[in-house]
Amino acid sequence: MAAIALALAVTLVITVNSLVSTVRFQVSDNFDAYAASTVHAIAQPDISGTDRAFTEEHAARAAALEGVRGASRYIDASAAGIPVSTSSVPGSALGHRVPVFASDPDLLRTVDADISGRSLVGVDPAFPVAVIGRALADEIGLRPEEFGSRTLFIGSDAVTIIGVIEASPRMEALTAGILVPINAPLTSLAAMSPVSLIVAADHGAASAVADSLPLALDPYHPGMLEVSTIGTGSGLRGDVDSLIVRLGWGASALAALVGMIVVAAQATGNVITRTGEIGLRRSLGARRSQIGAQFIAESAYIGLGGGLIGAILAIITILIVCAVQHWVPVIDLKLLLFAPISAMLIAGCAGTVPAIRASRIDPAQALRQ
Repeated sequence: MAAIALALAVTLVITVNSLVSTVRFQVSDNFDAYAASTVHAIAQPDISGTDRAFTEEHAARAAALEGVRGASRYIDASAAGIPVSTSSVPGSALGHRVPVFASDPDLLRTVDADISGRSLVGVDPAFPVAVIGRALADEIGLRPEEFGSRTLFIGSDAVTIIGVIEASPRMEALTAGILVPINAPLTSLAAMSPVSLIVAADHGAASAVADSLPLALDPYHPGMLEVSTIGTGSGLRGDVDSLIVRLGWGASALAALVGMIVVAAQATGNVITRTGEIGLRRSLGARRSQIGAQFIAESAYIGLGGGLIGAILAIITILIVCAVQHWVPVIDLKLLLFAPISAMLIAGCAGTVPAIRASRIDPAQALRQ
């Protein structure tokens, strides 16, 4: 039982840490891909301080650039503090600020969003509809069969939910917010102009597109545009990396603790059941140190055997998971060697206290039992 417990613990340690490395590789690869293919443009206020808006013509110019796959205008009204409610009843507003966005119908296609239900393409502008993020959908308990019938209130305006944004790698904020058409008849958005533009470029073309975008959008005042790539997301990537690494080490520590407890319990029970044997060996001249070393060695052997079995099971598990997910497996060979040795050391340490207890058994008393 101790060997099985240690085998499972080692399997967990190697599997979690290897999958952590694999996921980090996938996350890093995805971040790099989108960092190299996404450009944001923000229109700066003119000399008089009036906000300058992007028009459909600006989006069309951006989309016509070499290396651009799509461009869409959007309004980020998150900072406006517009309340989002589940009904018109006072006090029904959600207890936190929900990001509110308005965009061209093809924004979700531009940002490579994964959508359940309908997108904003082909929606009647006069009919107030919305697509909400997965996090918000889970919060209000939205079910797929409620698409087209469930409503939310943005300020005092009711909108019908027609879909859910499951993922949006170029605009992560959409998965926690609410998105409406840019020309939706909403009171809270009436005074806002589309001052932001997101451009999806071919892989590696973001820098070139960012350089040419100001002249393409406003050849007379190119300096009035703030253009940036999504590369600033490297901080988020670092946070994700750090979180995943901590998860791996936490799971490893928990597995090691569980394995140590099981081995200690097994060794203690072993001492109790073999009291007669211990007394006989002591009466035949075995020293206390020899008795203690025997039990520590037995625990260590159990740990080594369980560690080797666990390493084999871990490799099989990792390969199966990566094959199902179509990932490239990342396995640290040092970990495969280190884990069984660590299991042997942990088991040996866990057997120390029972070994000391066994070495202190009085032979005469043990034989009488």
